[in-house]
Amino acid sequence: MIKDDSQRLRLPFNKAPALTVGQKRVQFLEVKMSKNQQYGVVLVTTESEEQARAIASAIVKEKYGACVSITPVHSVYTWDNEVHSDPEWQLMIKTNLAYYSQLETRIRQLHSYDVPEIIALPIQMGLNSYLQWIGESVSPSS
Repeated sequence: MIKDDSQRLRLPFNKAPALTVGQKRVQFLEVKMSKNQQYGVVLVTTESEEQARAIASAIVKEKYGACVSITPVHSVYTWDNEVHSDPEWQLMIKTNLAYYSQLETRIRQLHSYDVPEIIALPIQMGLNSYLQWIGESVSPSS
């Protein structure tokens, strides 16, 4: 069971929230990021697993993202004034948002949809070593 531990922890040097998972306490550290290192997650949906894997492979190989998680989803949406309900595949791209414009351009080149979902969400806090890894892994050449 996961529970919020931030209310019980009152150490003056530690104001970051924490979670307790079983017997293990996981601390989230706020990372001071420079203007060119704002980490985030970019969400993209595709019509097939094959297309999701192709986009994910290109994004990681070309260093637009450090990691891409792929999951099946079911989307209900309006298109051409009709409600649709379709299975899709969602990519969760972990990246440095300083490269968002380049990432968006590359996704649009690879994607089959006329108007693909491309949504960037900033990471407010995260494990410091994980965020550093994202920073080290993302460096597209274009």
